[in-house]
Amino acid sequence: MCPNTHLCKKEKVLNQIRCQVLRLNMSAQDLFDFYLKCQRTPFDDKQKLDKLCPTNHSFPPFPDNQTINKEMLVALYKISAFLNASLGNISRDQIVITENASLLERLNNTTSLTRGLMNNLSCLLCSVYKVPHVDVVYGKSTDTESNFLKKQYGCQVLRWYKDVIASVAHTLGPCSRQV
Repeated sequence: MCPNTHLCKKEKVLNQIRCQVLRLNMSAQDLFDFYLKCQRTPFDDKQKLDKLCPTNHSFPPFPDNQTINKEMLVALYKISAFLNASLGNISRDQIVITENASLLERLNNTTSLTRGLMNNLSCLLCSVYKVPHVDVVYGKSTDTESNFLKKQYGCQVLRWYKDVIASVAHTLGPCSRQV
């Protein structure tokens, strides 16, 4: 996690993290809605979402009401690593299932933002907080699953993501373009 990590200016990198999280938060609901639309019936029926996409408690949590500190940044790194791997799996599945170029572009844009966020988090954790390693959990592989289960897992991940990124954005507060 820390090779080639340079010295970070804490406030500047924290602001970059805030801005990245804000961008992710601004697009999360749209990504989730568009994903559901592309999966078609029954996933596009909002009344069936709780049954089709139940909360998955194996996804990394984000602690509520935290100040910005080492523990919160470690939690955000775990979330970002999980999301990054899961987006890769969802994108791979969607290439086969829907072949929707617009959905794949949105997934790829989210993946790119998530990787940038992970880089900034690594910089802060390594150089400011002296955390050389974070144990992470990756999303499950859906290689051998049916298309329905692949769609369901994507729905669960993106539903969790839109909720958790909103909580993270609220905790981190606004970003400043001047810094």
